Amino acid sequence: MAQRGQSIALTAAIALTGRTLVKLSASKTATTAVAAADQPVGVVEFDTPAGSGATVMVSGVAKVRAGAAVAAGARVTADAQGRAVTAAPAAGVNNGIAGIALEAAAAAGDEIDVLLSPGVFQG
Repeated sequence: MAQRGQSIALTAAIALTGRTLVKLSASKTATTAVAAADQPVGVVEFDTPAGSGATVMVSGVAKVRAGAAVAAGARVTADAQGRAVTAAPAAGVNNGIAGIALEAAAAAGDEIDVLLSPGVFQG
């Protein structure tokens, strides 16, 4: 079970899917993080229609939908749907990371606990 952390309110720039990674698209506005180069700011907790207020967890432990198998302890970044995948940048390339997987995902669609610690991971 996810443990509570800090959540903030952001406006959804597009319809957001709950338990996926989001990034800033404008001042206090969130959109789905869709690439390893994106810098996630947190995890949207619930499905949120475009233009509505989104609750975004920015610290603590959050449930995140996986986009593929992920090992416990892996740094995670976003896939094209905002799901958590293992960050694996090439040498000299940066990936924006959301945090560290606290448990393994066997396949896409699994929901895993992630310790949120946004940052950059360089290969």
